[in-house]
Amino acid sequence: MSFSLDLKNELSIISSSNKDEIIYELKALFDFNKHTLTNGVVVFSTGNKTASDRLSFLYDSLYSKEIIETKRIVNNRVIKYDTYIDNVNFYNEYINKYEDIEKIDETLKYSYLRGAYISSGSISDPKKSEYHMEIYNDNSSKIVYLQNILNSFELNSKITKRRNGYICYLKKADNIILFVQMLGSQEMYMEYESIKTSRDVNNLVSRRTNCDVANSIKTIENANEQIRLIEYIESKYDINSLDEKLRQVITIRKENDSASLKELVELYCKKYNEQITKSGLNHRLNRLKELFGKKV
Repeated sequence: MSFSLDLKNELSIISSSNKDEIIYELKALFDFNKHTLTNGVVVFSTGNKTASDRLSFLYDSLYSKEIIETKRIVNNRVIKYDTYIDNVNFYNEYINKYEDIEKIDETLKYSYLRGAYISSGSISDPKKSEYHMEIYNDNSSKIVYLQNILNSFELNSKITKRRNGYICYLKKADNIILFVQMLGSQEMYMEYESIKTSRDVNNLVSRRTNCDVANSIKTIENANEQIRLIEYIESKYDINSLDEKLRQVITIRKENDSASLKELVELYCKKYNEQITKSGLNHRLNRLKELFGKKV
């Protein structure tokens, strides 16, 4: 199974004895799934079996009363689950009312987010793709309400159009990890965090390796350029007419044609028993280039 589905399965068995938390999750289930009121009966319709089962579980937790669920096939292929609630007062009293987000307790926001995610959310597999979480709704006011709840936790969620509706999404891994934790997940929260840590380490090693390779290539290119310059000088000029320190630099570079500047400094000090810095040796190499480089 996918990470997203595994997370929904974990969330679907979370229980609560807090009435308000149950109501807020139910509110999100209704906000992010189709529902109608017909002859005093609330009909909840969805193609998401997990959402349908979660509705039944929460309603039973609230009223100790089972509700009827039926399954139908639309256009010979799409399965829809219809749940019938013969309690319109429940809908009018709890579901169809909204409070100012600033007045809602954090734990109730968590419950609402859980219901929204179970209904129409998804998270890209953190092992295989870019970090991404999204929740879909075809109602602009509901998706903005969701965004406001997410951003009350400074998650920096964004909204964009998708097909005939909208998605509210997160892109930063740390924000997605916090989101998963707020939903009430433990197992999948730990798994996501572990995967992110592993990817961060691998990326760091990769960047360092790439940096080392780039530095090696640069060292080789610089050394080859200096050798070509020295070969030109030797073919056109009398080396003995040069300053002794420049002759020493020419000799040490010729004898070590692939050494880095740091290695050249160590070899120079050992050969000539004279201390010199990387800056000093590099200055002498650049001096050769100033004197003869334009003629090559």
